[in-house]
Amino acid sequence: MSSSLLTKATKPKRKLERLLVLIAFLSVYYYAFIYQDALGLAIPFLSLTSLLAIPVIGTVVIPLIKYTIIRPDPLQRSSRSNQSIRFFQAQFPSRYLLERCDRCKETKETCPAFLREEGGEYRNIWFKGFFNKRILEEDPGLVESTFEKGYTCKLIFYIQGIARWFIIFSVLALIIKQVFQFVSEGRVVFDATALQLISPIVALLVILVLGYNNKPDLKNPTGCWHAWQEINQMNIAWMKNHEAELNSVVCKRKGDDKEFIST
Repeated sequence: MSSSLLTKATKPKRKLERLLVLIAFLSVYYYAFIYQDALGLAIPFLSLTSLLAIPVIGTVVIPLIKYTIIRPDPLQRSSRSNQSIRFFQAQFPSRYLLERCDRCKETKETCPAFLREEGGEYRNIWFKGFFNKRILEEDPGLVESTFEKGYTCKLIFYIQGIARWFIIFSVLALIIKQVFQFVSEGRVVFDATALQLISPIVALLVILVLGYNNKPDLKNPTGCWHAWQEINQMNIAWMKNHEAELNSVVCKRKGDDKEFIST
């Protein structure tokens, strides 16, 4: 039962992942098109040749995007000092388990079941013991909504990242193009198409608009970040309403119980 429910609940995750891959792929393809002269390529925009080339390019680019952007999942796992990353990770409901232990009269020295941040055991207890088990069975809509809100944050975070890299590579391409022209012709010739000039500006506007409407402020988040905070408060509320189960899983687990230990 839990397996089928989890498959249904994770549909927003898969849908947003596919959307992100599509956006990243189109950005790479568009960049290659507008800077094809500087890159030494020949890419038609809309033609039978380009349409036939998309699946071929996709077999190389799409796996590259998945394994360099999506799978590492910096918003979820990175320890970088970035406001979005700090906010996203600060909302993890699993951290409530650490807070419970910190508030307990027992200490690390006196309690063999005391949860520590090192090793991430508390995250495994949360996901395997509650989120993907009890909460999924009792309220699958909450699990589905958590995935949806989390991956909406990731989608916006990655779109902003893609736009930043687009701007960086666009500026570099223009600079390199001018340097080569100067070396070959001995004079500065600014030669850029309208698309090459407008595209970085559009990318900057995307960053500014998304950033203005989605602020990962710890005190007053907006947009997707507010939704992410709100849904995780609901997950924490579920744990507070099931204190007896928390005690059973966390406080009374045996020292040699490997069920929730990370592999």
